Amino acid sequence: HTLDLFLGYNQIGVAGSKAVAMLRRVPSLRKLELDLSQNHLGPYEAQHLAMLKEAPELVDFKLFLVQNDLGDRGVQVLSALKDIKKLEFLRIELNENGVGPVGAQALSGFKDSKRLKSLWMNIDHNPIGDRGAQALAQLSESRTLTNLDLWVSDCQISNVGLKSLGSLYQTPSLEKIHLNIIQNNFGPRGVQYLTASS
Repeated sequence: HTLDLFLGYNQIGVAGSKAVAMLRRVPSLRKLELDLSQNHLGPYEAQHLAMLKEAPELVDFKLFLVQNDLGDRGVQVLSALKDIKKLEFLRIELNENGVGPVGAQALSGFKDSKRLKSLWMNIDHNPIGDRGAQALAQLSESRTLTNLDLWVSDCQISNVGLKSLGSLYQTPSLEKIHLNIIQNNFGPRGVQYLTASS
């Protein structure tokens, strides 16, 4: 089964996030696209969304959480989605959620997902900084990823962070890497780090 559910720009609240979590009990759900952007969701609601890790047959998951109030704590909770048993394709959009380096560290945990082949992660407009970039570079340790789309525009990343992100090019399994790093704080040296890594 495939389910596309667009609930963005509403006020679903706690009751709504609990209801969404019930989708984990749909035994034949293989593909899910879930848009919960601009719903004032925070760490508490994230606990319910993280329950989707129990979805037994979910292979392809797109989760849009743009402009919510997750912060580092909410993202730490959501990182449990890496444990979805059959997950191969994940797109997670976290633009403008007040995520810092601690949250970025939690997101790097997707490197440990057992079957994940394709990861699209959008963290645009979050102040993760160089420490966050260094954390995300740990995705290079994945043994399963073949495609990585990483969006970190306007994230306060300098040459130091860019040097770390360059290590992603050395991931043995990766066939395709897309890095969107516009509107940050690096200069020519940062670009040299990237091109040297590739």
